[in-house]
Amino acid sequence: MNPHSQELSILKEIIKVYTETTSTTQRCRRLSIIIGCIAPALIILAIAGNVSAILQTRDNLVLAVFGGIACGLSFLYRCAAMQAPYFAKYTTLDAESIRQRIREIESI
Repeated sequence: MNPHSQELSILKEIIKVYTETTSTTQRCRRLSIIIGCIAPALIILAIAGNVSAILQTRDNLVLAVFGGIACGLSFLYRCAAMQAPYFAKYTTLDAESIRQRIREIESI
């Protein structure tokens, strides 16, 4: 196993995010929309389960917590989608030196 595998994966991800900004933005927006649709459904299900007493209180609480976590993830992905183009535009990344380091690690 390569001792530099973690560094290699981080460098590859940096290059990927930096060079493929549109696909990163689209992926983050897509995930934000999907998770953003799931979150209210979980919260409404928790409220409906509580009002109709179909589910136990603990189950309603778990659904509401998962709905809240999903809302947070949706917000996180939405922010990432908004920031990705600015990351690529305003950062000074020497992509060639990173690619050189990737080649060095892969040759080890």
